[in-house]
Formats: sequence, C-alpha cells, structure tokens
Amino acid sequence: MEANLSLSTEFNLLQNLLSSSSNLHKVRLTFSSSPATSNSLLNSLTSSETTILHYSGHGTADFLTGESKFGLTEPISIPVLTSLISSSSTGHQNLKLVFISACQSESMASCFDFVPHVVAISVDKNVLDERAIQFSATFYSDLLSGKTVSAAFSNACVSVSIADKSDQRTFDEDACSQFLLLGSGDHDVQLFTPSPESANSSSFFEDVSPKPSLTSYEPKTPNAKLVGNRETMQELFQNIVTSLSCTDKPRLLSVVGPPGVGKTQCALFTLQYLKQRSHQFNLGAVYSADLKSVSGHNRRKRRTRENFHDILKIEQYQILTKPTILFLDGCDSWLSASPPFNLYEEISLLIQRSSLLTLIVTTPIPLKSIASAVQNYYTELITTVPRLSKYNSAKLLCDRSTRKFVLAEMYGGIYFANDVGDVDAMRSFGENSIVNSLDGNPELIEGVAEIVQDKNLLEYEEKLCWEIIPELKDALRGKHLWKYACGLGSAGKWSDIAFWLSKFFHTGGVGGRKLGAEELKFLEVGGGGAISRGRFETFWNTFTCYEATIRRIGDEFWTGGGRVMGFVSRERSSDLLLGVGVDVGTFLIRFSSNEPSALVIAFVASIGNITNVKLTPDCSSENGWVIDGSRRYENIEKLVEEQTSLGAYLN
Repeated sequence: MEANLSLSTEFNLLQNLLSSSSNLHKVRLTFSSSPATSNSLLNSLTSSETTILHYSGHGTADFLTGESKFGLTEPISIPVLTSLISSSSTGHQNLKLVFISACQSESMASCFDFVPHVVAISVDKNVLDERAIQFSATFYSDLLSGKTVSAAFSNACVSVSIADKSDQRTFDEDACSQFLLLGSGDHDVQLFTPSPESANSSSFFEDVSPKPSLTSYEPKTPNAKLVGNRETMQELFQNIVTSLSCTDKPRLLSVVGPPGVGKTQCALFTLQYLKQRSHQFNLGAVYSADLKSVSGHNRRKRRTRENFHDILKIEQYQILTKPTILFLDGCDSWLSASPPFNLYEEISLLIQRSSLLTLIVTTPIPLKSIASAVQNYYTELITTVPRLSKYNSAKLLCDRSTRKFVLAEMYGGIYFANDVGDVDAMRSFGENSIVNSLDGNPELIEGVAEIVQDKNLLEYEEKLCWEIIPELKDALRGKHLWKYACGLGSAGKWSDIAFWLSKFFHTGGVGGRKLGAEELKFLEVGGGGAISRGRFETFWNTFTCYEATIRRIGDEFWTGGGRVMGFVSRERSSDLLLGVGVDVGTFLIRFSSNEPSALVIAFVASIGNITNVKLTPDCSSENGWVIDGSRRYENIEKLVEEQTSLGAYLN
C-alpha cells in the first residue's frame, strides 16, 4: 500500500491522458491496470498482446514493492522477477517498452535486458512522486503523438527539470540524471503511428481493467492526497483482510489516535484501496455513517439507541449475502452521551446481526476500554494512527501551500544545492524549527499552510513558533473537545464537556494528573447544565491560560505529590486549612479564580485566620514568580523551599 505515493493520481492521470491522446491521434490502445502481484505480472508478461509494461510504486536497489493475493505488501526481488520473466519466455516477444516508476529501479531494469526500451530511475537516486507523474504524463503524451522514444524521453526530462525558484524558471540538471533510458533497441523509433484523419471509429481506447465487485460504496472521497501513514494504512488493511478471510474473525476494527492526526482520512484512503481490490474478496458493499452529525443537546437529535439505529438504517444488516463493511466515523461524540449511551453494547449487538458484517470505527480511545468487566462479546483489532514524521510534516506543509517556498526560507538562509522536490532536501526542511513546532499534526500543518501563503518563513519564523502556532494548537484542541462532547451542535451539556476535558487534560501534554470531581467543579460553567458554543469558547480561553500557568510551574513539580493543588476555590482552600490538626504556617498553592495566569498562596497566619497572597508571573524570567511586585522567586520550587522565611514574610 503506497500511501506516500500519489498512485491513484498517477493512475487517473495516465488513464485519462492515454484515452484522450489515443482518440486525438487515432492510435488504437487497449489499457489494463491491476495491483502488482506475481500473478498479474506473470499474466502481463505471458500475454502476446502486451507491448508496454508500466510499474508504479516503491522500490529499492534490491526489490519492487508488490502485493500478495490479499493486497498485503510483498516484495518482488530481482530473483523473483527473473523467474517470472523466464516462465513467460514464450509470451513477451511483443514487449517493446518497460517503464519502472520506482526509486532506484535501475538494478531491477537489468532483468529486462531483452526489451528494446526501458525507462528507470538511477540506482543512487530517489524521486518524489510529483516528478514521476510529470515525467510519465509528458513521456506518454509525446509517444502517442508520434514522437520517437528518445525525443519523448528528452522532452519528459526537460518537463521535470524546470523548477520554480524565486519566481524564476531554472533548469535543474540533477532532475535529468534521475531518469534513465535503457534497453537493447534503437531509441530513435516511433512506438505509435497516428492513423490517417479519415480513420473511422467512435473510440480508439479500450479499458479492460478488472472492475470492483461492489454493489454499493458509500464512504466519501478523501479530502486530499494523504501524506505519510503508509505503515498505518497497511496495518489497517491487514486487519480488514484478517476480518474478511478468517473463519473465527474479529469484526470490530478501531482506528485510534489523538485529535487531528488524520484517523478519518487514513480510514477513507484504506477503504478506497480496498474498493479497487473488492473482487478479490467477493465484497458486497461498503456503507458509512457520520455519527458526529448528532448533537447531544439537540432534543431532536439526541444520542439515543433509536437515533443510532435510524442513522445506521439498522434493518439492512439483518440479512447479508456477501461480506459487508460498515464504517462509523465520529464514535467519540457518543462516548460521553447524556443520558449515558452504551456504544460498546450497541456495536456488539450490531455485529451479532450477521456474521458477514465487519465494523470500522474512528475513536480517540479503544472501545474495549470503556466496556464493563462482564462485556466481552468480540475481539477489537486496534490500528493506532501516529503523528507524522518530520519528513512527512515538511512534505505536507509544502503540498498544502499554494506557493513554493524558496530554499533560503526553508533552510534558514543556508542554500542547499538540491531542489525543493528532492527527497534529501525535504528531509532537511523537516529539521526547520517551524516544522518541528507543528508536532506532526496534519490538521495543524494545514492551518499553518493557509497562514503562510503570503509570508516569508525566514522573516515570520519567530512569530509563528512563539505566538501563532501555540494559539492554533489551543484552538484546535478546543474545537475537538467541543466536537467530542457536543457533536456539531451549537449547544451542549457541561457533564459531556467535563467527561472529555479530564481526558484532554490528562493526555494533552500538560500535566500528568487527571482532573477529579472537585477540580471539575472549580471549572464548572453554566451551573453544570447547558452551555452555548460561545460560552464554551470563553471558558476554553481561560482553561488554556491555566495550562500555561502549569507550564510555568513545571510539569514535574505539578505532578509531584500534588504540592500545587491548582484547581481549588478560595472557600474550599479555607475549609482545608482550617481543618482539625492544621498548624500555623501551613499553606497551599492554588490558581487565582479571576486571574488564570496568577497563583494564590493560602496561608494559615494564626489559629482561625487565613491569608491569601497573590503570586504573579515574573516577566523577566521563564519560570519566575513575584509577590507584591518585589519579592522574587526563581521558580515555584524555590518558593516552597523557603516556606519558613515565607511564613515570616506573610505574617
């Protein structure tokens, strides 16, 4: 599964180009595409009708990436390819051109030394798929127009050698050296001769590719090209294959990961990949349902069993005759339903309706983790979607931007000889401080790509890293918290928000302790009842200020034995300090309820007397604090260490 490559883009482009060019130039062409399995390769080589063989995918100097009969990754090594060619020795006499569109494919091309024309990538070169697509389009277009192989190859090299640098058209010689024209024949020949204008035919192009077996396919098309997560998609596809092919099969497949990492897109791309191979599994249909569309506060669209059944059109899964997949997106918004909704129980009952039904769900946590101890109805296969690597983060930022970044801004003023499209250069861009601050989050990267359309990265770097990106991170977390708790509604319930708030706070990278009942009570908005989207946004801005205060305190000190109580009200702190057995001089540290960036020291000054003193951030240091604008502490730990002198000072 080539998630990092635009294979679907290349396939669609070539199919459309070949169709239009063959009709335009009156060249008869029969086209067939299939996954790169050993059997499909052998069939192509054996067929006397095959004149051009084109491979697209990942490659190394030692193998090409192929597929097993179930669509799983299977390498095609030089010995395997040599064996396949030997087995088809009576059928490939008419093979005139082999195009291996894969990195470092020069060594694999040596297996086709009997073919007149072989196009490959230099054994010491990697090439991005954008260049490979551009090269293929120009090469085949020129061939069909009647140009010679050498002329078509030269023109294709030129087309990928023009790079946009500082708005100037520059010829890049390195791009020319990436592609090689090999083979045993004379390259100054035509492979296609356009027919006379008088040629009479409604169509010169025929597509005989295997067609999907599906009677219905509902999932929407992914938003854009997926960057990264190739291994994750491969794992999810393997789990799907396991579910479809095993007798005692697990039939709940959970796609799990934090907000914004691309769980939905990963699932959609994998389902598209499956759709192209549905005939291999006799797959009947793929259905989908978006559970995010239901608001927990909207009385007409409550998260109830009846509405769950209505969204899924539950009756259609009672009698199935072929393996069927149901994709449920946005299960997270049902986990905190009020009144409680047992999603685990409902999914279990749904699976029991038919042994031919497999469910794929997106969720931030495994569904099994919310089940009770007695619920053990099925096996849950979990695919975790990680954050993007630095390389893929850089690639996605370039891909989503409407302009090309010049080399100076990508590398902090250091000029690299490689072009933006070069793999090594993209790895270097991955070390840029802006890219590093994006945390591999696709949604955040796309947001930044919109902001920097007219900004120079070199000049804008400090503002991006210290102001804009942190603000975007907080805004996205708030957006996801609302979506999980309230769906797409304009109002929600505090109880649902509190459920997810404790999980966000625990896993969001700030603080290592969960929010308990008392702390959530301190944060409570709207009296614990209904809350509007606008009021939630005001609350979220305040909450992120509390998180910034925790960062100033320091994660280690915040989590170390609860020495900073934090989310506790003035009244509650007084109750604690006036309790039986509390000595004079005892104090606790809490947040200021009306100034989130400040702390308050509640101090037992004398028996029955509590003094509250505000601690404000010291702007002259990263972690410092100030009392009364004069008494300064390097950090909160220094303050606690000096509690004896502090007591005297406060008295």
